[in-house]
Amino acid sequence: MKYYRLYRKLKKMLERGVVKYNYNLKKFNTYNIKSRGKVVVLVNSLETFLKVMKVCEKEKFSPIVIGRGSNIILARKKIKSVIIIFSDRFSNVYKIDNSIIAESGAALSKVVAFATNSSLSGMESAVGIPASVGGAVYMNASAFDYRTSDVVKSVLVYSHGKIREIGKEELGFGYRQSIFQTSNDIILRVEFELAFAKKKDIRDKIAKVIDKRKSKNITSFPNAGSVFKNGNNYFAGELIDNCGLKNYNINDAYVSYTHANFIENRGRAKGKDILALIDKIKQDVKTKYGVELQLEQKIIGE
Repeated sequence: MKYYRLYRKLKKMLERGVVKYNYNLKKFNTYNIKSRGKVVVLVNSLETFLKVMKVCEKEKFSPIVIGRGSNIILARKKIKSVIIIFSDRFSNVYKIDNSIIAESGAALSKVVAFATNSSLSGMESAVGIPASVGGAVYMNASAFDYRTSDVVKSVLVYSHGKIREIGKEELGFGYRQSIFQTSNDIILRVEFELAFAKKKDIRDKIAKVIDKRKSKNITSFPNAGSVFKNGNNYFAGELIDNCGLKNYNINDAYVSYTHANFIENRGRAKGKDILALIDKIKQDVKTKYGVELQLEQKIIGE
């Protein structure tokens, strides 16, 4: 009942359609897992976000924040939490000189397109990463020769009831790592510092990246990208492949045949199926190689 009371309170305060109750999150996770959030807020402005946080803090709720859901596993059929979603409704992008400022929910692909049209170079290799701006900074998403940390100048965050700006030097970036994984700060907006270049040169670089992605032909099934982090002296996918686990499945959750560090939903896989498959992979790799694989994806509602 406490969640329903919160829902009713937020519904009175916010615009129609912004707050949902027992809402299906399937389209907000790239595994396409069917899972319902108890109270879900589709943030459409900073003002909306601040109103929601004020109420949640007063009522002692700790919201879970997600973006485009490209690196998460929804662990349960029903997630008893307040879930704040930053996606297309909170995705403004604009330019100041050679910097691009993007709200947390903006897709990286949108930022890359905006940068290209603005003759700004530095994010070409991010094309095809299915993440939001906030998620990319949170995970320090990378691809080919690109790391998100390469181009981040500063991040605007919500921290303990206040909004503040954090410079790059304070963000604790590392391989698939940032300070946000251990703090309670919520990413609201990111400034990317890029360099002016000719549009033709930028487009040529993007075309090469797209060709590389197509040549890899990783998978067409719903997935959330790399499941485990690579180590200093090993590639997680190689270890999994050498354990003979390609195409191994638990219900509709499969280890990808084309890339062993991907898990695919080939039907109606649940979060528990994906987590069980992860445990199987970790156990087999530990037994054969003595390596404790580190999960890259974030578990929601465990």
